[in-house]
Amino acid sequence: MVRKQATAERPKGYDAAPYNAPATATNVEDVCKPAFGPPLADEEEYQTWTPTFSIAFKLLVAVRVWSAGVLMITDCDETFNYWEPTHYLLFGSGFQTWEYSPAFGLRSYFYVGIHAAAARLLGAARFLALRGGVDEDASSKLLLFFGLRVVLAVVCAACEAKFFAVVSRRLWRQCGGYLLLLLLCSHGMWIAGVAFVPSSFAMYTTMLAVAFWLEDSLFLSVLCVAVGAIVGWPFSAALGIPIALDIVFVRRAPIRFVRVWACAPPVTVVAWRVVAVVLISPVVVACWLYART
Repeated sequence: MVRKQATAERPKGYDAAPYNAPATATNVEDVCKPAFGPPLADEEEYQTWTPTFSIAFKLLVAVRVWSAGVLMITDCDETFNYWEPTHYLLFGSGFQTWEYSPAFGLRSYFYVGIHAAAARLLGAARFLALRGGVDEDASSKLLLFFGLRVVLAVVCAACEAKFFAVVSRRLWRQCGGYLLLLLLCSHGMWIAGVAFVPSSFAMYTTMLAVAFWLEDSLFLSVLCVAVGAIVGWPFSAALGIPIALDIVFVRRAPIRFVRVWACAPPVTVVAWRVVAVVLISPVVVACWLYART
């Protein structure tokens, strides 16, 4: 009696090489799907589902607003170097640390003034149900405190959602999904997202800078790094070094970058006005307010 050798039946249309066959270029391309760039038409089925920008923004806003409502102030600098000067700008009274003393003048009022202006806008829009600006009663100040925190939460969520959307589109959708999961669950983002400190503002601008860099919007990327360093935390400028190295040595586009600034008529006026405002406004505001104090 002759035994027949057992053979496994292959599905119809299956013509791939056996497992022990040497890898060919076709097999490698089938197995190693490209992780960078937009997906090809025949690779849509292999792409992992990730939320859209709108869904990601809503998820991030929910978490950040939750943090704004329940998180205590975790840093004494946030209280005495930023909330107290903001109280002074709004109500004319508040504790002053030695960094804000005219004898030293180590900190700029510009960053604090932006938040004070946002508080004035909240009062003017009657977001806090106030008339004629901001009252000095305790309940109004409490609403003002949480109102500013909600503004910080929304701004942070918008920057995070932009960062997530660009990573998903330009790198890999699964990578964007992991990034969104980390942003939602990170304890550091839970605290830093609504913290009233310049380093959090620099975090917002750095996320935007990296997002614009991945989108090849070099001008906006460099502008975000500059705004974060001048308005927020000066040491955050070091985070722009990889972007600068990429522009000069990898893309070899410093000449093209300068040409966009200096030669393109639609961009020239707007670009230089933005740069002038970023550079001059902190100096003007600091001189005016230190003269008052």
